[in-house]
Amino acid sequence: MAVINMKIKKIGEIEEIWYQSSNIYYSKVDLGKKEIKKKTLVEGIQFDVPTVDVIIVFNRGAQYLYKGVEIHDYESFVGTLNREDKSSHGKSFNRHIKIYDYERLDDLDVTTLI
Repeated sequence: MAVINMKIKKIGEIEEIWYQSSNIYYSKVDLGKKEIKKKTLVEGIQFDVPTVDVIIVFNRGAQYLYKGVEIHDYESFVGTLNREDKSSHGKSFNRHIKIYDYERLDDLDVTTLI
């Protein structure tokens, strides 16, 4: 299996990624707009977790805004899509991104994202 080809474009803190995946076409995140949320461990220890909003566009143009995605989940998701195991892309999306609140945005013609 070959590594998934990805095109990454960064302008300032905005990161755009185009994927050659069976279901995910594009993602966009503004890393400069991080927010901090408090997270509490079972032991009662609190710590700050940086979060971002992530736009995901699927191959057929469905577009979603995932809100408050923890940075480590976004980075794990992107890292998985750059691995050879294509079967894990959907699992990675479900594990790292789909767990967050989302809003369905207007569908896009993906050819306009080139």
